[in-house]
Amino acid sequence: MVPNFLRSEPDYAHSVATRILLNDRATTGHVKVYRQLKAGIQTPPYVSLAKPAPGDVNVTTIPKIELAITEGSTQVNPASIKLSLNGVQVTLAPGDISKINNVTSIRYTTSAPLPPKSEQKLKLEFADSAGQNVSREYTFTTGSGPVGAGFAGCQWDFDNGDLRATLGHDLQYIDASLASRYQFGATTQFGIPNIGGNPARVIHIPWNEQTETDATGPILKRLGLRVNHGLGANGGSLANKLSQYTLIMDLLWGTDGPKNFGSILQTSDFTNPKDGDMFWRASDGSYGKGCCSLYDGIDPAHNHKRGEWARVVFSVDLASTPRKVAKFVNGFKHRQDVIGDGNAVDSRFALPPEFFMFGDGDDDERTDCYVNSLQMRQGAMTDEDVVALGGASGFGIPAPAAGAAAPLPVPPRLQVSHTATDLTVTLTGGRGPFTLQRRADLNPATQWQDIGAISGNSITVSNAFTGAQGYYRVSGQ
Repeated sequence: MVPNFLRSEPDYAHSVATRILLNDRATTGHVKVYRQLKAGIQTPPYVSLAKPAPGDVNVTTIPKIELAITEGSTQVNPASIKLSLNGVQVTLAPGDISKINNVTSIRYTTSAPLPPKSEQKLKLEFADSAGQNVSREYTFTTGSGPVGAGFAGCQWDFDNGDLRATLGHDLQYIDASLASRYQFGATTQFGIPNIGGNPARVIHIPWNEQTETDATGPILKRLGLRVNHGLGANGGSLANKLSQYTLIMDLLWGTDGPKNFGSILQTSDFTNPKDGDMFWRASDGSYGKGCCSLYDGIDPAHNHKRGEWARVVFSVDLASTPRKVAKFVNGFKHRQDVIGDGNAVDSRFALPPEFFMFGDGDDDERTDCYVNSLQMRQGAMTDEDVVALGGASGFGIPAPAAGAAAPLPVPPRLQVSHTATDLTVTLTGGRGPFTLQRRADLNPATQWQDIGAISGNSITVSNAFTGAQGYYRVSGQ
């Protein structure tokens, strides 16, 4: 889609309080219109994508500028491309300009932060093979700081044709020796739908035959991405896991995958991968896991069909009451109930410091897929916030507004009970690990003594009412 404000074709001429019809030859100042271009007319290339877009507000102060020029009947002269920011021409490295088919892309990241909360003027100039000069100029407005200020999260956008992170740790392949099986490129290059009408850069994660092996062993166990989220642990985890988080993905499922399932998460068995922990099911376009997060009940009008882009969101809180694994497609909620062995802190839906995506080492329940953008946030997003994210976008997944507060953990809830002379303390919510402490009196000089870690969300003190008595507290982060 071409932003209208980047193009120069007028649709009517006007003067003060006067409108003139197109092709009104009897009126001075009319615009001539023809049914078709005159023979030999050469239409110049035009700007077909701009990121940040004209008029955007609250843009990070360290923006990744991305522009696309689509050729008409003439070609872009790459040596003529000039990019200016606030009247100052920037230096474009050779790798900042690339071309796929008839689309020339320019990508540039500012070397220093732009002034916050102020209008920024961007200008693009280039010439074509017919010697025609084209100039386009627009403005956007920065927010209060860079993306990541107050944002407890990580993101990957694949704009550079590799696994480097937009924010956080770079992704890795599960097995780097299989790197040649993955592909990077534009939607137009792969012959798949653009996203919202805009071409976008993606990674293609392949499928393979279950019987395929090499000298190391079965290939299927070693395909997928290795994710180091770097977001720590929360939700009272005793196993250093992330139990309150949001995973957001802009992706499209391909045609390869005869089992008609696509694996999303694998959170255990990393040395010898087995069954995955969250899947896409092709038959109804839903997400789930048979034991613990049911597939059934998705609205056919708001599911994820094969060959279509969708923004898929998992909002997970394993410390809430009741616990939830909420699943959304393009802002429409499917369900959030969690059962079986998924219904616990540190369950299969909690994320260790490193986990796998898009891999399945059991029955090869995988489908090839294309991913434009991945984002993780610490804390479970609310339904309202997920709805506001909408559907997949060629511009990637937006980060929270710069300067927004990081998600807070669920407030801790303490419950005390006793059986005979034993005292049991149960804790949910908060940010672990937690330790139960005791001291004999309330004298400030008396030191608190550790009784023990709260394991599995509870701890029992034997003979609390007949032995040494005192005051208790729970210590955590």
